[in-house]
Amino acid sequence: MNKALRTLGILLMLVVFPAISWYYLDRGLDYRKEAYQRLLPKDAWNTAQFAAVSDEIDLEGKTTVYLTDKVDEDFITRFYDQYGDAYTFQLVTANPSILDGDNVLRGSLSDQLTPSAILIDTALQVRRVYSHDTHSLTDLIEDTALVIPRKPAVDIILPQ
Repeated sequence: MNKALRTLGILLMLVVFPAISWYYLDRGLDYRKEAYQRLLPKDAWNTAQFAAVSDEIDLEGKTTVYLTDKVDEDFITRFYDQYGDAYTFQLVTANPSILDGDNVLRGSLSDQLTPSAILIDTALQVRRVYSHDTHSLTDLIEDTALVIPRKPAVDIILPQ
């Protein structure tokens, strides 16, 4: 009995746990590859309207999410609660009065000619445009987490 238990323990440690770990990491790698392909920089949906957005709002060095009137106010509030304090994040919406923050700006694009949501990275590249259905807005939440850069680490300052 003791020998069988020892053999089972060794089998678990040498075969089962590494197999489970490999499977988990492989799935994560596949997800990352898919997300990378999905978030490659794209041409603006409409060059004239994108130029109007970049003239109206300072996009340089900021990860910008532009939401139109088509997106529900409840979603906007929950989205801002999640990313409002993130490094370089700014939210542009048609109704900024529902939110309280310095990184919430008013946008004036026509909602008939634009997608419901636009994700723009810090290099002024349109990463993806979204419609206002639930699946697309869920993708916006995931994609925003991948596009926002990490805050740079504090450099060590040596006393003189």
